[in-house]
Amino acid sequence: MFDTRIQGTWLLLLGIAEIAPAYADGPRAGFKLNADDNVSASPDRKVRVEQYSKGRRDGGLLYQFWSFDADNRHPFLLNPGEGDDLAGYAAGFRFSPDSQWLVRMQKLGAGYQMLFLYRRKGYRFSPATTKPLGNLA
Repeated sequence: MFDTRIQGTWLLLLGIAEIAPAYADGPRAGFKLNADDNVSASPDRKVRVEQYSKGRRDGGLLYQFWSFDADNRHPFLLNPGEGDDLAGYAAGFRFSPDSQWLVRMQKLGAGYQMLFLYRRKGYRFSPATTKPLGNLA
């Protein structure tokens, strides 16, 4: 037989988990929201993308691009593991009319641009291609 004390403990723990769910941290220490760069909202207003930057020792900037759901509950980093090769410039973002696709336009320098395509899955995005679109052309 299942002990009712154990059952009560599990129900209490599950109730706490539903009241206070764990959330991702969001932008790391030292990164600041760029007020000059537009915050991009999806057409369905359920997701938005924000750009955060942090100064580097050489005077340049390092960028992180975060998506958030409408309730700010699920921050998601769009560019994990990117090195300093894309660090110097802000990006432009465009959503598809159905809010299921996101394109990031990233300047690389000397007039070059790189395009990154993401597919939306709930409040998260996954890269739609293994390489940036510019490398596939």
